[in-house]
Amino acid sequence: MAESGAIYSTVLIIVVSTYARGTNAFNVFLDMAEPIIGIAFSLIIVRMGAFVADAATQISMKKMNDEHDESHRGSMVKDDPELAGDHHV
Repeated sequence: MAESGAIYSTVLIIVVSTYARGTNAFNVFLDMAEPIIGIAFSLIIVRMGAFVADAATQISMKKMNDEHDESHRGSMVKDDPELAGDHHV
């Protein structure tokens, strides 16, 4: 999200500085500001969507690993008499 904020802030600084100088470049950068605002907000939305998708993937991977560990732990206990509690000496 920092990238979109940096783009937007940079354009606004340029717009204000060109306005203060009274140059014709003010009109060029002012016209550029409107689409850049849309791009900045789109970048924020895409970044948040990627973050949510990544978090969901991590949760599902952890759940799959936990289920995998549980299924193998049960078979290991059956195969190993020490883990199963059969301590015949």
